[in-house]
Amino acid sequence: MGILFGIIALSVVVERSLEQISDFIPRKRRKRVMWFLCTGVSLIITFFGRIGIFSKLGVFTNLGVWTTNNPYSVLNIVDYFLTGLLVGGGSEPIHSIIKSLEKKKEELKIRVKGEKD
Repeated sequence: MGILFGIIALSVVVERSLEQISDFIPRKRRKRVMWFLCTGVSLIITFFGRIGIFSKLGVFTNLGVWTTNNPYSVLNIVDYFLTGLLVGGGSEPIHSIIKSLEKKKEELKIRVKGEKD
């Protein structure tokens, strides 16, 4: 769960940092330009920092020959890219992921409890 909180923190930092320049962007294009800026900065951070949430959560484990040991493997690059998109999207997508993971965890607890009875 530590990686999730780190990603949320990174998302909030990027979002709040770039919010400082939003007043200089015309109102008509502000939302789109801010999304591009946040996503660009987030992608740079995740690629250079080798930050990937999906491999830490075990999403890319049983995929055979595609190994995640090499930091520049295809799976890690996809992981960095998707993580960058999540961070760049702001804190809302990450909150949605956390809520769905918590819901899944509760469902598994109920299922396991039901099997024990």
